Amino acid sequence: MLTLLLACAGPSDPPSDVDTEVDTDVAVVENSLTVDGVHLEPAVIATVLNVRWTTAEPSRARVTASFADGTVVVEEAVEDVDHAVQLVGLPALTEVRVLVEGLTGGVGSDEAVTTTAASPSWVPDLTWSAESPEAAEPGFTVLPIFVTGGVGVVALDRRGRVVWAWPTSDGVLPAPLSRARLSLDGKAILYNRGASMVGQTGVVFRVSLDGGTVEEGGVTEGHIDFVEYTPGGYASFGYDLREIDGRKLMGDRLIERAPDGTERVVWNAWDHFTPDLTKEYNRYYAPDPEVEDWSHINGLAYDEVEDVYYLTMTYQSTVVKIDRRTGDQLWSLTDGGTGDFANPQADEFLELPHSVQPLEGGLLVFNRGTFDEESGCSSADEIQLDEASWEASLRWHHTSDGCLLVPYLGGAERLPGGNTLVSWTTAGQLDEVTPDGTSAWRVNTAFGAGVGFSTRVPTLTPP
Repeated sequence: MLTLLLACAGPSDPPSDVDTEVDTDVAVVENSLTVDGVHLEPAVIATVLNVRWTTAEPSRARVTASFADGTVVVEEAVEDVDHAVQLVGLPALTEVRVLVEGLTGGVGSDEAVTTTAASPSWVPDLTWSAESPEAAEPGFTVLPIFVTGGVGVVALDRRGRVVWAWPTSDGVLPAPLSRARLSLDGKAILYNRGASMVGQTGVVFRVSLDGGTVEEGGVTEGHIDFVEYTPGGYASFGYDLREIDGRKLMGDRLIERAPDGTERVVWNAWDHFTPDLTKEYNRYYAPDPEVEDWSHINGLAYDEVEDVYYLTMTYQSTVVKIDRRTGDQLWSLTDGGTGDFANPQADEFLELPHSVQPLEGGLLVFNRGTFDEESGCSSADEIQLDEASWEASLRWHHTSDGCLLVPYLGGAERLPGGNTLVSWTTAGQLDEVTPDGTSAWRVNTAFGAGVGFSTRVPTLTPP
């Protein structure tokens, strides 16, 4: 039991990055505020700690979890006598010292020490290496990891350590899981189970950060990628199978599911593009091997400032920008100038793109490349777009050392400080690289494992 000291006038709330020192000269008011120890309990996600304590009178505190090379800090938002704080972002098998410091109602502290649990057995071994670790940007990387027999979702810290891991209840997830994201409200991890056929419902799962609750939301035929465009509202791709001249051709639609469960088709590839019937397209539709995968839309991004979607039409080597409200196609971009932008430098900046991110004055894409044409390496490419002259050019190009060429997925994300996170999916490799291409850090999975679309988030601390 710890008695905290109470000043005549409580201290003002300090900035979150300023430590609060105990004022030993403040007079003690007997029994004014007490802490009933600091109790640490692992959550359903074993590396997440629930910190609980009680006080005799309402108060607010800062909780700091310290370990060998990092800290996780949470400040309570409201005063109460029964306190519960969640600590997310702690590495597995790590000794953690948890300090509770009073911010209002009194000044003082109490602490407890524990060791976090091991990562689940399904998580493969991960190897972290760093050429310039000091250049790495803060935050956590959320992604699916493919393992033998299934898939799981993990979050990694900037040293490549697992701080959050989630399988289904039986320890196996279905293969169509390709994307994981932090929810817009910051309270859950979202991941998808893509539909594999026409008429099937794709599912977006929402797992609370402590693993205590799991919710599901469906998007008709949703597959490959999804975004949360508003809290509880999702957008994903739906199939549109048509027969032309005796050939079965698969197109794609962009579908929104509102928070109330209603759906609408925002955009349809068939309304803006026509298949080239002199070509034969790959056949990836498992229920019917005669179906040709024509548009093969893969990557999706949402810009809330402009209220627009960006998507990649992989087999057309095309990026499209779409007005979310009206569904109007604002422009399309291709290498050869058949879209709305000219390419006066004859740059090669689109070859089977599999992810897209809008940047100021341009786009960042991941180009998968193709084995069939021996085009070289997969790459992350920044494309400059001038919407005044309607010209496009290549601004930045990055390939992995060893010239990785991935046949499935692949993603690139520009981070706030200018680094780029690149996911070499089937190679089981994640890179954070600086603008000059230097590796800030790299994570490789054990042989036989791979990774999905990755997303960097600044914090896993729930609001």
